[in-house]
Amino acid sequence: METEPLQIRLAVRELVEFVLRRGSIDSRFSGFDRANEGSRIHRKLQKAAGDSYKAEVPFKAERTVGDVCYTLEGRADGVITEPDGHFTIDEIKTTGAPAELLTADFNPLHWAQAKCYGAFLCQRESLPGVDIQITYYQVDTDEIIRHRRTFSAEALEDFLTDTLRLYTPWAHMEAAWRVRDGRRGVPYHRGRRQVVLRRAHWHRKNGFHSFSRSKGIG
Repeated sequence: METEPLQIRLAVRELVEFVLRRGSIDSRFSGFDRANEGSRIHRKLQKAAGDSYKAEVPFKAERTVGDVCYTLEGRADGVITEPDGHFTIDEIKTTGAPAELLTADFNPLHWAQAKCYGAFLCQRESLPGVDIQITYYQVDTDEIIRHRRTFSAEALEDFLTDTLRLYTPWAHMEAAWRVRDGRRGVPYHRGRRQVVLRRAHWHRKNGFHSFSRSKGIG
């Protein structure tokens, strides 16, 4: 008898942070004020971008890797539609890191998140490719630094598939743990704590360091 595929609902940000995160940097901003400041700057930059800029664009897509069917969700900070019909995904990151460090390679996670959205947009609009733009806002100097790269639809889809393939072993382990804990009647809050601890153990075993601070505040 054919086995039903494992159904996983996953946020894009959680996916890329889990699979790709390394190290830590810049923890000067924290808590409620940090989140408020990041949101305020996002809105400021989005409003200043003009009519061609659509802010907070939601995405929801399905992908199947092996025997796992993923429902992926996320929200791009912005999608720019150029006069010639070309599309650009914009990801805004506010940070206290010095401006000279804010190079195109400052944090691969920022590109990874936007590339997933790019794959979704290419599929939705039947596009041959899109531009990805990372917009850094330095909170101490108000300096804005932008980096832009062009990706084909094929390259973006390959990146997304490879990222999901790396996540899939964890998806199977978490599903098995949930079934076992469910049979034991583990309360929800205790079950979530166990998942977090197991995730940390999985990362240590496989050379990852997922519980590090982000390089930005939003």
